[in-house]
Amino acid sequence: MHRLVALCVLCASTAIVSAETYWVPPPGSNPVFDLSTMPDIDEWVESEGERLMFIYGQYDPWTAGAFELGDAEDAFIFVDPGGTHGARITTLDPEDRDAAFAIIYRWTGVEPVLPVARKTTPDRFPQWRPALP
Repeated sequence: MHRLVALCVLCASTAIVSAETYWVPPPGSNPVFDLSTMPDIDEWVESEGERLMFIYGQYDPWTAGAFELGDAEDAFIFVDPGGTHGARITTLDPEDRDAAFAIIYRWTGVEPVLPVARKTTPDRFPQWRPALP
């Protein structure tokens, strides 16, 4: 299973993301924002980062705080023209999307594929069928 380390800018923490899990604070905990975390991460990205890919939307307010790559090795920034905070590899222009896919393949040896849109039908989610009297 491939695991990615995701930087959560909003909560200024790191999270391990996989197909099965997504890190959230445990019930009853009270996470505290640490203002020193982001400058530390920013410094690491610029000086020690490698194999990084950032995707920003042109109209995403977070793009104003985009990471500077500095001396990061094998690192890339893609901007989705007209994109918002929902920018993803799949929303990039085809040329940039193909470049991002090629980078991921080079890093992982796994051929990325576009997700296939599937129509949601009631038989896929039987528990969601409306109950008629």
